[in-house]
Amino acid sequence: MTGRNRTFIGQDTTYGDDKNPGNSLSLLEYAMQAQRWHYSFLLPSSAVAVESGQPVTKSNIEALRTNTGVLVLAADILAVGDTYTLHY
Repeated sequence: MTGRNRTFIGQDTTYGDDKNPGNSLSLLEYAMQAQRWHYSFLLPSSAVAVESGQPVTKSNIEALRTNTGVLVLAADILAVGDTYTLHY
């Protein structure tokens, strides 16, 4: 992971509500906890796709080679930090 994959998502107040009650974390520590990470999952150039549940046949592969679709990927992510463990 590098800094290119990370964005900070805010301060310790959101819409006027204190999200760091009792200032349990310093502003710097809070900012370190309030991060988003962005990733790209890349497929090898030889990868092919077929509709879910369909057999891998030449005609099913060609049916999706129209350059008009988007492949949707699901990932099971566990982010372990010193304050929270998040499961996405």
